Amino acid sequence: MTKPAQKSSWQILSRLLKKYTKPYLGQIGIAMIFMLTAAAATASFAKLLQPILDKAMIGVQKNPETLHVVIPLGLMIMASFIIRGAATYLHTTRMNKVSQSIVADIQKDVFSHFMTLDLKFFHDNPSGHLVSRVTNDVNVMRAAVSDTMTGIGNNLLTLLFLLGVMLVQDWKLTLICLTVFPLASGLVYVLGRRLRKISKNMQAQTAHLMGVLT
Repeated sequence: MTKPAQKSSWQILSRLLKKYTKPYLGQIGIAMIFMLTAAAATASFAKLLQPILDKAMIGVQKNPETLHVVIPLGLMIMASFIIRGAATYLHTTRMNKVSQSIVADIQKDVFSHFMTLDLKFFHDNPSGHLVSRVTNDVNVMRAAVSDTMTGIGNNLLTLLFLLGVMLVQDWKLTLICLTVFPLASGLVYVLGRRLRKISKNMQAQTAHLMGVLT
């Protein structure tokens, strides 16, 4: 009898996202708007760095009459920080709420599935292992879902906005900087595989400990 092919972590995560995020697409959409706002505010601050250096610092030293330029720049910087902070707070709290709701839905489904199993399953699997599956493993899944959605949304949008600013400032230097991306991506991939292995071992050890304690 052949064993069923094991699904990769990305396949499992993709299936979970499709199934459990559908009821919260509206909330996720609102969070994405706040992510977009935070990314734009971050990029605007990066764009203001050049006039800050040229006009506010160097320009005032050479010509004190240009001091009036400092006030508008300062106000724009303050506004960008306030907008970014507010948008970051709003999308973080909303995404945390969504991820907690997804965890609750998964735990309900897991518990409902347990109720349909026969006694042999519970004799073969220690109660500590089952408790670990419902609590610890689902919480790890919550962190993965939250980090995935936030990372893809906030970090990717910020990267795109900053990349746009870099291209406007100096597209040649930007292309040179982009040559480092393949190397960085390879390192992230290797570290990601290592962290997934460590996380899997931690979950197994936690389940074993729960089994011993119960």
